[in-house]
Amino acid sequence: MAVDHAFGGVTGHSFDLMALNSNAVMGKDGKPLPHFTPHQSPCSAGVNLFCQDLTRITEMSNPYVFPPFGLIGPVLKFLLPFKIPFMIVVPEFIPPPYWWPELMSHSIHTHCLGKGGDKHVLLSPSKFGYVPVVCLTTMCACRVARFSQQGSCLDGLLFSVRLCVKFPGYILLQ
Repeated sequence: MAVDHAFGGVTGHSFDLMALNSNAVMGKDGKPLPHFTPHQSPCSAGVNLFCQDLTRITEMSNPYVFPPFGLIGPVLKFLLPFKIPFMIVVPEFIPPPYWWPELMSHSIHTHCLGKGGDKHVLLSPSKFGYVPVVCLTTMCACRVARFSQQGSCLDGLLFSVRLCVKFPGYILLQ
């Protein structure tokens, strides 16, 4: 897995912040990482990332998140105040969205996972399990670990985030 190799370190990622039981990232031991889901489920470590106090979770040393594209801004706004280093997978849109400068200012490393047109980057759910799909844009993994004492430039923006978030179910092709 390119993302785990680039950002997981010796022990790998510790927690998947936004997942379904069917697409949670696998740890180095081959088992799904502890993860938050959008609704109650047997394997879930909690429901809804936006309702969690991440400082109370011991496995939060190296979390991973691949949010739905429309939630990247709210996810950054939620995670940055915790000052916990994390890895996030995002699309590289042109022109850059409002959250891009904030993400880059907090990232210590980025890694290109694939370019638009590649078919080895994403898997999409289907009747036949997860199948490769053509990536429509460049996908990047960013290691967020640069935190300042100042507030975020996202602080002044208002977000309306539904507490019951539906995930598209995409996963990175590992």
